[in-house]
Amino acid sequence: MDRPDDFEELLRRARQEPAPRVDVTQRVLARIATHPRASAAGLDVRPMLACAAGALLAASVVALLASGSWLALDDPFSELLAGLAVLNP
Repeated sequence: MDRPDDFEELLRRARQEPAPRVDVTQRVLARIATHPRASAAGLDVRPMLACAAGALLAASVVALLASGSWLALDDPFSELLAGLAVLNP
């Protein structure tokens, strides 16, 4: 296996061999049937609701803080694009 020719020969042999036929459908279905079903109705959604409420609160605080600055601008888009005027005089 030190030479590349040996590896190429192994690759050629592997390509010529047929793949073994394996049917695992019945085993998989039997295993699925033995597991208890997880019901979405049995899940507790309170932690997810708490995270969503926290994210909503944080977004609301940021929006309130930003709205004061946004309303203080005479023309918000001219201020936003003022940096481009410096780059392209």
